[in-house]
Amino acid sequence: MTDNGVKTATTATVSADELALLRALRNAFDASSIISVTDKRGIITYANDNFLKISGYSKEELIGKTHRVVNSGYHPPEFWAEMWRVIETGKKWEAEVCNRAKSGESYWVQSSVMAITDVGGNLAGYISIRHDITESKRLETELRAGRRLQDIVMETAPVGIFRTDTEGNCNYVNTNWTEMTGVSVSDSMGEGWIKPIHPEDKYRVFGNWGDFVTGQAEFGMRWRFKRADGSIRWVQGTAAAVRNDSGRIVSYLGAAVDVTALIEAQAGLETQQTEILLANSELQKQAIELERAAKAKSLFLANMSHEIRTPLNGILGMSQIMARQSLPAESGEIINDIIGSGEMLMGIINDLLDFSKIDAGNMSVEKRAFSPRDAINKTITLTQKSAADKKLALTIDVDPNIPDFVLGDELRTRQILLNLIGNAVKFTASGSVTIRADWMPVKDSIGQIAVSVTDSGIGMTDAQIKRLFNPFSQADDSITRRFGGTGLGLTIARRLAELMGGTITVTSEPGKGSTFKFSISVEPTVAAVKSVESENSTLADFKNLSILVAEDNLTNQKLVKLIFSKLGVTYSLAQNGREAFEIAQTRAWDVIFMDLQMPEMGGIDATKLIRSTNGPSQNTTVIALTANAFEDDKKACFAAGMNGFIAKPIRLTELEKTLSDIASGTILENQPDTNKKTG
Repeated sequence: MTDNGVKTATTATVSADELALLRALRNAFDASSIISVTDKRGIITYANDNFLKISGYSKEELIGKTHRVVNSGYHPPEFWAEMWRVIETGKKWEAEVCNRAKSGESYWVQSSVMAITDVGGNLAGYISIRHDITESKRLETELRAGRRLQDIVMETAPVGIFRTDTEGNCNYVNTNWTEMTGVSVSDSMGEGWIKPIHPEDKYRVFGNWGDFVTGQAEFGMRWRFKRADGSIRWVQGTAAAVRNDSGRIVSYLGAAVDVTALIEAQAGLETQQTEILLANSELQKQAIELERAAKAKSLFLANMSHEIRTPLNGILGMSQIMARQSLPAESGEIINDIIGSGEMLMGIINDLLDFSKIDAGNMSVEKRAFSPRDAINKTITLTQKSAADKKLALTIDVDPNIPDFVLGDELRTRQILLNLIGNAVKFTASGSVTIRADWMPVKDSIGQIAVSVTDSGIGMTDAQIKRLFNPFSQADDSITRRFGGTGLGLTIARRLAELMGGTITVTSEPGKGSTFKFSISVEPTVAAVKSVESENSTLADFKNLSILVAEDNLTNQKLVKLIFSKLGVTYSLAQNGREAFEIAQTRAWDVIFMDLQMPEMGGIDATKLIRSTNGPSQNTTVIALTANAFEDDKKACFAAGMNGFIAKPIRLTELEKTLSDIASGTILENQPDTNKKTG
């Protein structure tokens, strides 16, 4: 009896432990899954809390009903018939199911349905175990849509697109490419994409491609396709490398625009001009015809450029939208390369359009107030990365006598300057590029700004200089092969300078470098200066404030120096966010101006660190001074503990007002409500 009693007690204890374990497992399973149980007819007899939550129905609304209450109608009757066929055989049925909640919204679940049997093995009902996959289905749908959009962009692009592996073997061409070359998709694969290149152009194309894949130059040039029917197509092509997440090149993506019509128009005009010049009779009549032909040619070029530019602009817009979506890394890289190639093509088309406008006499210049210093600094910023990549010293010297504001065309002035600086950087392998701007009074209220760009690059001979400003030409053909380009940039720059009452000159020596000088006529204006002076009368004195500026960009550092010099205040400079934090621990500063994107540590992290560290500047006013001017950037700044936000380009009046507010104590000490607009 004792043994039996002990044995019975032991058995009872084990059964209780097992039962407790089973209950715990059931509770955990019930908490993590969407569960329902039905009888043999499919009538719901049990629904857990997760089922009630996702469906929006109460237990009373579900018990006694079938699952048709959440049927979305997405799946066909055959779908459900297959489910019943499987579970009635005792097997488990699994599928992704779209259901509809009480609110009418659809949701997706991964569903497993299986039979429940009683102790005797008889069918007692069915259990359905589900997991919410709505979010993953949404991402899957967006991914498919992104891929479809990518395919549409590639196939409907009004340019020929090709892609090769790292060995130069083609693995993709779009429809426009096959129409341009006359070669089918299958015949374009491997080395087939090279075959339609005109025999006389293959050496140039191979040379440029070789320099491109070895990193010596960009791929950008004009060549001909010779089709099987003997017809010739002129194209302007570019290419870019496609890199994986580790930065390794995995393929090359290229694009080509058919410019046959433009070339034929140019050739036709030149033929007409030659015939007119050689004619000895009816000179006046032929001169009139020449002028008429020139206008027709320019108009035709302008129209053709516009027709190419408009859809290309649409492609860039769609590609940029797609680049913002959640895409696989490789697809994102391809889209970015499409955008990069498209932007290069857009630059070429813009040159053609500007040239045609100038040639047709349709180009006009504006006369608006702008800051010459801001225009120069903004332009230099665009070329800093290219110069840094080649380790070139990029220096600037601006005459202090240049007026703060002048009346002129800022956009066209920057266009000329960008062309000259860009060329200087492109054709300089080592050394420096120096930009100098001077003020030359002329008479009354008119003066000229004279800018020189000097490089230590390859230089030019006198013969090369003579044809330098001719349209569609460079110093010689080897320049095109090595560096690319349309040969229109300097032609356009000279015409723009002339439209603005100035000119462009060049001096150069082979192997030693070149100096390009251009001038424009402007009229100083004091309107903007007066507005600053009028505000100064009501501003608090801020010249004794202790100021720390965190800024890594050399040009911006110079700009800050110029601005603070004009305001009569002194400041200390930090090269990055980490250095700003360290300097902030040395004393209590009155204000810290913080850039956002800096090496080692950005402005957001630096501000968080300052605020979280019990240092002398923990409560110092921190103002964002950045080119990141989106609303989210402002919210991030305030969330990090900053007190204000000034978007670049810096405006004296705004900076003065901010300094005055700090000096008078009216700047907010606490971060504002980030749900409100911040300006």
